[in-house]
Amino acid sequence: MSIPDDEIRETFYNLMLECIYTDPDRSIIDKLTNPSTKKVAIRSLINKTLKTICVNANSKGFQTLRGNWINQQNVSHNFSELFKTLEKLRQLIISKGSDSQINLILNKITSVIEEKDIFKHIVDNLISFYKESCFVNVTIDIIRETFYNIMVEQVISDNLIAKSDIESRSSHIFISLPAYTILACIIYSKDSSGILLYNGTVVNNNNCPDEYKELFKGLLTIKNKMKLLSLTEKHIELIKLYLTNNPDIDIYDDLKMYKTPQIMEIVSMINSIAIQITAMKHFKEIIDDVLVFCLNVL
Repeated sequence: MSIPDDEIRETFYNLMLECIYTDPDRSIIDKLTNPSTKKVAIRSLINKTLKTICVNANSKGFQTLRGNWINQQNVSHNFSELFKTLEKLRQLIISKGSDSQINLILNKITSVIEEKDIFKHIVDNLISFYKESCFVNVTIDIIRETFYNIMVEQVISDNLIAKSDIESRSSHIFISLPAYTILACIIYSKDSSGILLYNGTVVNNNNCPDEYKELFKGLLTIKNKMKLLSLTEKHIELIKLYLTNNPDIDIYDDLKMYKTPQIMEIVSMINSIAIQITAMKHFKEIIDDVLVFCLNVL
């Protein structure tokens, strides 16, 4: 079975992002968004990406973001010539070929890639990503407001927390409420380049306030894992049941079949972040405010 084209495109996109992140002075970002330097910047970015994929390769092939290996036995027709030439480049790098030889093949591959609509689309998405996120000011207040509003939704609109549990201040709701909120944030953000906030702002590792960088790094990690799993509504329903953190909750028989180690890893990661959130003083205050408000409404 051949490696899906989407997986190859996804791998190139993420490797290009990695090259941007590791750029010492981040000058490539400015150059990509400047019409006078865009073409040179794109060529430089593609060169760095090709070198990176070759360095990460071995005799099994070129590794994708999902951990699969691309080689001539499983590469699709659309990318066959590209990876054949990449293998020549990899062998030259391994054998410490001359710079002129390496650059000759590197420039040849880059020229072909530049003309392919697939890669033009990838580069356009990268540029849109930075226009959307890197230059937007994300404030602590917007983040807190987002968590407050989404928590209220989980109780009032989605009925995920029972009124009796709020009245009795059951211990499990102080984990389950932020856990539901994390899951909702990720689902809301599925078509976004980062985590979508309540006012439409997108937050990521570049524009996130230092106070919440670790929190959002965790959210992005979970989001990427969920994306790779291609979860159905049944999977989401099962995750929500496990996120109740209520030992009295039964898992329906028709959902048990969807339980996998990958699903339970998602549940564990969400709960871990939820516990961190409840340990933060300002988030504990937000949770208290939510519970008081929802109790009055209910």
